[in-house]
Amino acid sequence: MKKIGSFIVNSFVLFWSYFLTSTLCMMVAQTVMRLFVEANGKGEYLWKTLYLYGWMLATCMVHLKVTASTHKTKYLAFMKGKEWSFGATVGYLLKNSDFWLNAIGFGIWPIIVPKFFGVIHLLYVSPAFLESFPRAVLSIPTVSLPILILSAVGWMLTLRAWCRRRIHVG
Repeated sequence: MKKIGSFIVNSFVLFWSYFLTSTLCMMVAQTVMRLFVEANGKGEYLWKTLYLYGWMLATCMVHLKVTASTHKTKYLAFMKGKEWSFGATVGYLLKNSDFWLNAIGFGIWPIIVPKFFGVIHLLYVSPAFLESFPRAVLSIPTVSLPILILSAVGWMLTLRAWCRRRIHVG
């Protein structure tokens, strides 16, 4: 029951903190970018999509750092004084239920509210196609799958930083 409650809370916190902060910051960035990039063109869809993917990565990393008291001790216990390695970290992530609960909890929201991801969708398909195709289905490969990948990247970068900053005794 605790895992279900944690999943719901983390899912809500991850997505809505991402959505609100990225939207507010995009309002500012969009004003500046309109000086350089034409509105409603592929250039605008490209920079907004890259911006949103970057914001997804940052959200995952910040969330992991905020919840470090739980995750950092588990990871450092797993490493037990070993040097950081890509393979060991990937293995840790694949076996870590907290990673999967957070990544899936974050990635489910674009399927639930796909209209919030119109810019990302428009980078990949035309407006006419977007109107005729279910956005929830389109959100799976264009938003939810990148969230899973970016979550893994964010976790790996954070875990690597934790491993490099730990204090070596002896």
